[in-house]
Amino acid sequence: MTPIQSVKTCFRKYVTFSGRASRSEFWWFFALSASIISLIRRIELSVFPNSIYWISLRHETDSGLKITIALHAGPLMLGAAAVIFVPLIAVGWRRMHDVGFRGILAITPVFTFLAAVAILILAAFGNSDVPTTIAMLLLAVGMLTPFILALHPSESGPNEYGPDSHEVPQ
Repeated sequence: MTPIQSVKTCFRKYVTFSGRASRSEFWWFFALSASIISLIRRIELSVFPNSIYWISLRHETDSGLKITIALHAGPLMLGAAAVIFVPLIAVGWRRMHDVGFRGILAITPVFTFLAAVAILILAAFGNSDVPTTIAMLLLAVGMLTPFILALHPSESGPNEYGPDSHEVPQ
């Protein structure tokens, strides 16, 4: 599947969480989405430097480890993210189906990010390295798991989620 076909397919299946998505469909859409968000962020920072919303959480542990989680987004970036978020989750969901896993694994980065932020907020009230370490491990595992699974080849032939993604016309 070409990059253009991938984008067309993902927007045509905007909220389709059933069926399967090939590796090329997922990775092309992911790469193009990340590129677009990055480009919009750069434009927004240079053209509208005062329209950026900053949300930061800073935490310093007993051992001196400093952790900052920050969201830097302006109206253009938030708009682009809103347009891209749902089809990105949907294609990730279908990609998990294609490799034989439940689609819910596609959104583990969202849950693990929220859990890690909650742990860091709680850790800010104490001064222990343990919650910070747990939060960082949770983030690493939760963020990497769906991407590692998305690298797997498609299950050949039909599976419980639908026909082979390479045999179905996109």
